Amino acid sequence: LQLEGAAFTVMQTLQEDVIAPGDHQELLIQYEPLNMSDEGWLKITSNDPSEDKSLVPLVGATSAPLLILEPTTLDMGFVLPGETREDGFTVRNDGTADLIITSELLMGTGFELTDPLALPQTLEPGEDTWINVAYHPPVDGTYSGTLWLESNTFGSITQGQIIGETGAPPQAVCSVNPETVAP
Repeated sequence: LQLEGAAFTVMQTLQEDVIAPGDHQELLIQYEPLNMSDEGWLKITSNDPSEDKSLVPLVGATSAPLLILEPTTLDMGFVLPGETREDGFTVRNDGTADLIITSELLMGTGFELTDPLALPQTLEPGEDTWINVAYHPPVDGTYSGTLWLESNTFGSITQGQIIGETGAPPQAVCSVNPETVAP
């Protein structure tokens, strides 16, 4: 016997190496999900003259939450110091089981969560929610921040980036050549 697929483990081997004609034996294989679905195979080598090798496909799927954060980078654009712009992230459960968000943290100067989630927050499969972020830069410069969400999704931590700029407003410069234009 040869097993391939990291999510699959032989839990109980065959009791005997020889199986009499017309007889059978059970083989116990355990599946521990690594992804929403996993694949592998079991190769059985025998002395059967018509088929000395048999491949048995192994397929496993699990019911699990899958947190999707959109956008992955939130661009707050250009804001004058002292002014505020609000935008945010959509958090969606694309999985097949309830998503439970247990922690929410926003790090970065000039950014603030204006309506934090009521934790723990549960999203059913297909359900989404909004995380509102305010950007109010204190002085001229380029700003960046990170939103961290901890949940029961694969990997447990999901991050979103936030960027913004401030400074003197951009000026458009135009010129005409020649300087005089006839009608």
